[in-house]
Amino acid sequence: MTDLMQNEPTGYKGLRFKFVAAISIILLCTLSGAAFYVFSAQERLLLDNLKNKIDSIGQFVSLVSPGAIYSYDITSLDRFVKRIEDDKDVIFSIIYGPNNLPMTTILPEGMSWETAKTLLTTHEGPPHARLLKFPIKDGDETIGTILIGVDDVHVKQIARQGLIEQLLIYFFIIIFLSSMIFYIFYRYVLRPINYLVSGSNRISLGDFEKSVPILSQDEMGYLAACFNNMTMRIKDEQAKLHLANKELENELAFRKKAEDNLMLAASVFTSAKEGITITDKNANIIDVNEAFSQITGYQKHEVLGKNPRILQSGRHTPDFYKAIWESLNSIGYWSGEIWNRHKNGSLIAEMLTISAVKNDEGEVLHYVALFADITPQKRHQQQLEFIAHYDSLTRLPNRILFADRLHQGMIQTQRREQILAVVYLDLDGFKEVNDTHGHDIGDRLLIILSERFKNVLREGDTIARLGGDEFVAILLDLDEKDDCLPLVNRLLEAAVTTAHADHLNLNVSASVGITFYPQGKNISEDEILRQADQAMYKAKQGGKNRYHIYNPETDEQTYGKHESRLRIAEALKNKEFELYYQPIVNLRTGEVINVEALIRWNHPEQGVLPPYHFLPTIEDSKLALTVEEWVIEEAVQQVAKWNAQGLNLNVSINISAHHLQHHGFIDELEATLKKHPDVSPKQIEFELQETSKLEDIKHIALLMQQCARMGIKFTLDDYGKGYSSLDYLKQLPIKSMKMNQSFIKDMLFDPGDFAIIKGILGLAHAFRREAVAKGVENQEYCALLMRLGCDVMQGFHISRPLQSTALVEWLKDWQVNPKLNHFTRVPLEDLPVLFANVEHRQWVKAMHDYVGGKRSALPPLARSECRFSKWLNNEGEKRYSDHPAYKDIERLHNDIHQTGYQISELQKAGKTNDTKDMLFQLDNIRDRLLKKLDLLLTK
Repeated sequence: MTDLMQNEPTGYKGLRFKFVAAISIILLCTLSGAAFYVFSAQERLLLDNLKNKIDSIGQFVSLVSPGAIYSYDITSLDRFVKRIEDDKDVIFSIIYGPNNLPMTTILPEGMSWETAKTLLTTHEGPPHARLLKFPIKDGDETIGTILIGVDDVHVKQIARQGLIEQLLIYFFIIIFLSSMIFYIFYRYVLRPINYLVSGSNRISLGDFEKSVPILSQDEMGYLAACFNNMTMRIKDEQAKLHLANKELENELAFRKKAEDNLMLAASVFTSAKEGITITDKNANIIDVNEAFSQITGYQKHEVLGKNPRILQSGRHTPDFYKAIWESLNSIGYWSGEIWNRHKNGSLIAEMLTISAVKNDEGEVLHYVALFADITPQKRHQQQLEFIAHYDSLTRLPNRILFADRLHQGMIQTQRREQILAVVYLDLDGFKEVNDTHGHDIGDRLLIILSERFKNVLREGDTIARLGGDEFVAILLDLDEKDDCLPLVNRLLEAAVTTAHADHLNLNVSASVGITFYPQGKNISEDEILRQADQAMYKAKQGGKNRYHIYNPETDEQTYGKHESRLRIAEALKNKEFELYYQPIVNLRTGEVINVEALIRWNHPEQGVLPPYHFLPTIEDSKLALTVEEWVIEEAVQQVAKWNAQGLNLNVSINISAHHLQHHGFIDELEATLKKHPDVSPKQIEFELQETSKLEDIKHIALLMQQCARMGIKFTLDDYGKGYSSLDYLKQLPIKSMKMNQSFIKDMLFDPGDFAIIKGILGLAHAFRREAVAKGVENQEYCALLMRLGCDVMQGFHISRPLQSTALVEWLKDWQVNPKLNHFTRVPLEDLPVLFANVEHRQWVKAMHDYVGGKRSALPPLARSECRFSKWLNNEGEKRYSDHPAYKDIERLHNDIHQTGYQISELQKAGKTNDTKDMLFQLDNIRDRLLKKLDLLLTK
């Protein structure tokens, strides 16, 4: 191509020269031929005209001259000759008589009569002369002849002059026509060809960006358009070829790497110290390594084709293995600790990771399990933990573990807004047993009583030995203080029951002190324990074998509670209660799922009171059943009214476990529905609190199934707050689960609550239950929940609880904010971004709390100590370092820490106003960083 460009045709080799030369030659030959043709014709025409003119003259003279010849009138004849010779084309004229003798006297100069006579006979005149002879007749007789010599030189000169003029005219015509033809050829042929040549040269150099201009709509324009299309096709094909080459290179590199990895994997499989098991898609073993045999005792040939369940220890429930398979099916792997059984029957603790190997279509081909024997470490760990946290004699928690559980219990109680009781127990008469029967018998008695104390407490409670004969219990999840009394009485009964040891009947009793948390003031764990201890001494002083509650106002409060119940009964009778309704909507579709019926008390003096002002007072009482029956009747009646208005709304009604288990509940429900036949049971949904005490869960399940057969649905309310969650989900026919509001409230700023919400949503998905979030206060909560996969929500951001008429108006105007459609569910691999978002909010909030005096210590100011930094520099960098927003996030995060340093210095210097300004700037940077984090989820 380069050689071709260097030899580009120019000069006489060029197309333009050849075209102009060819056109010029053609025109020249054509016009020249035409000129000579015109010259010849003109010359013949002039000669013919000359001949005709002379003929006319000769004939005239021949007619008038006979008389002069007869009379031999030489004068007349000379006059005739002279007249003829006056013509400029005549050289001479002679009149001959009958004897062919010249009769005129006038001859041309230099011509003799002999010469004239010779002319007559020979007809050969002088050069350039034409001889014309005309007979003179008298009748039929020829009496003479007129001989005229004509000169044709003049005629030919005129013809040649005309030829020259025509040739000059034709020359200019040739130049003009050649120029016009060349211009037309250049503009409509040569110039497009030049563009095509230039375009071809660019293509040969690999330049496909510039197109050839289309100068006309004729064949040359069509040729240019085709050329441009060809260029684009070549460009596209070149790009495809480049991409194919790149893919081929990547494929070759991938295959090379795969071969290397395969060799490495084979080496690892053979020499690994961890056991490796490979199964087919049906979980049948197809290969194991040597370490597998060393750890399990089974040789390779003994396990091939068998299921790994041959290793099961029996220590795990079917739900444990079900969870493993659910994890493998949902996310493709499972990792955790598991107990298996050695071939010899002994138990093995393993750290196990199982991964599903899939093909390109997502179908499982194999399962690979990698495990390590951690039995020695587990045994050693158990020994250390037991020594550190348990009493060596009774195997109960010691003071250290008790303090930790009390601390965790206080946090849990605050979060769940419940009550915790600390029960201090001291044995009466234990010293006499030791003194009488010895310490060995005393120790036996402590062991027996420890077992009894454990058996009478609930699963979530704690009983610890502080030392000697002193025990202390933590009772959790109390809705009222009186709820602990049955357990306390059981402890007293367990202590006073006769114990048998070495054929001895041993009798002791116990003095018990009780205190509660929370209280009206901030109180530490040590203060709570001292209060319970003091109450225990008062019980001893009161006569032993009894309990004493630390709070001196208990009796007064009990009296006030009785008075409140009487007032509530009166309010129910006076119709002071009213139902409000709060919508529960799907923010993804905009559908109003149902509305929750919430009771309000229109108190004559105090105004509208929410339920927490009066429902706790009547909880677990007969009056509570009466109020709940009124709520059901009122809600069903309201649904009937809505149906009559053409509104097909479902209603959720809160129901207590006490009411659900009440004898005759199903009959009363059926009777209520019969009163309103236009209300479908499918429009009714009951919300049962997860913290409810379901004494006979199988009976409760049967009752709920009866309701379900009618079409009534159930929701588990305040999910995550109780302690029997999985058991409830497994056994009860629950349609949906409503997450506890306290978790939602802090999920933006508390990674722990955020993790709980994520876990609850995972359970909902695993158990195929619909998850509902309540207490949603703004769009940020909505966005985060929707990204976690929760679309059904309830809260002030959607609507406050409304009276029935106001709800109808709200429904007319309800529509979903279109901005929420942007928040799609985040894939599992991007969830750490959401955790990082929450951790970052937590750090900024901690800075605000520090400046506001709500926090005594600064959050980590050093970037290396910040949890967000650790994520950003590890997981974040690995996954998002190529994302355009990642660098901005790093920069903004540095700015935040620098601003945090400045805030801490201003706070120390007491510059309050400057500190507030810097906090405002910190919030601004936080919002920008959160937006950048959001971009990571839309890559």
